[in-house]
Amino acid sequence: MATLVRILTANIYIGNATNQKAANKIKDLNPHAAALQEAADALPTLEKTLGGYRFAYSDAGKQGRNTPALVLKSLDDSHGIGNVHGCNEIPDTQCGKARWISYGISRLPGPNARRAFIATHLNCGIQNDDGTARNNNLADHYKTQSARLCELIDAFRRIGWSPIIAADWNYRLKGKIDTPAEAPDWSPYGIARRFNLHYEAQGIDGIMWDPKVYALDHRQSIGQEATGSDHDWFMVYLRPK
Repeated sequence: MATLVRILTANIYIGNATNQKAANKIKDLNPHAAALQEAADALPTLEKTLGGYRFAYSDAGKQGRNTPALVLKSLDDSHGIGNVHGCNEIPDTQCGKARWISYGISRLPGPNARRAFIATHLNCGIQNDDGTARNNNLADHYKTQSARLCELIDAFRRIGWSPIIAADWNYRLKGKIDTPAEAPDWSPYGIARRFNLHYEAQGIDGIMWDPKVYALDHRQSIGQEATGSDHDWFMVYLRPK
């Protein structure tokens, strides 16, 4: 039986007073790949505790360190490199500067398992109560970030790598937008539609993958009390096809 592929998205939380608890929980969950957000202050603890992982992030500044992509070192081969695709044009706004796109490249369990794992954190404060975009700069930045993410997904697909995307999207269905089909093109649901990806959401967090490659086996919510975060964490277990 094929190994279930464990994919985690976890907001460490910039105000977390128990970074060691968060690091210990990730080690306990043992995901094959993890997307972290608001992680810069916790990175020394995370890297010390999670020595079995390769971290991909930009060291150019705190904003680049906030969104690392983690992949188990044991999965690495000649393609096991990491890099960062930053949204540098986003100015220092309340919810802008720290929003980057990081990615790691590895072979995950499963047949033909060349996978690009992408981690990101998109702007908050971008929705009206009816689910439409607010007419403000943050919404414009969110759309720019969405476009950059689509460029990256498309680039990996064109060279034959199947991307998995895990994120704190700061977007949820609410108000007049009640179904994924009604969500705008710049939303995570719109990105999933564009690339024929399955999108599994928990509140503002969510994970995307190619349904031709993986099937959802089950999902897990990890409570804040176990991590010190202000978010519940979210992990999916994917069955390779």
